[in-house]
Amino acid sequence: MNWEALGTLAEIVGAIAVVITLVYLSIQTRLTRIATEETSKHASQQATNAVMEMYSRWRGSLLDTADVSAVLIKARGSEALTAQESLIFSTYFEELFYVAVTAYRSGLYSASGHKESNDALNVAAVISANPKAHEEWIRMMPFLANISEEFVADVQTLIEKQSSRRSSKENEGTGESVDQR
Repeated sequence: MNWEALGTLAEIVGAIAVVITLVYLSIQTRLTRIATEETSKHASQQATNAVMEMYSRWRGSLLDTADVSAVLIKARGSEALTAQESLIFSTYFEELFYVAVTAYRSGLYSASGHKESNDALNVAAVISANPKAHEEWIRMMPFLANISEEFVADVQTLIEKQSSRRSSKENEGTGESVDQR
């Protein structure tokens, strides 16, 4: 064998090695992309589970003690609360507001797929159903705005919408016409 044939053979072997390397790298790139996607899905599911766990703990606190349940029932009936009951009531709703604003922010700043609007809607519904909760909301708004001004604005907008819908329904029930121009 002469040097030219040996050089040609070396070029062929080198070209085959380059092709094998490219195939290997493309397979590794694909596997890395799949692993990254799976990791992202897992992280997203964990974030969603964390949000659900926060809300579950808040709801669970209602069931943990009869005191909390009794205070909420009393507050819904617009009865005056004792100092101890007021503290229980305030703490209960502070916890809801902090859970909701935390969940809201996790939706804004993560890939959880969690919808921030659900957090604001949940809080607005609770506030609209309970006048004393609305008082707590007004008291807590400045603190919550320090965490997320967007959350506070979204909840306020939803409360106003729910209030105007309620007013419209009440006007319809009394037979008054409302000029919507």
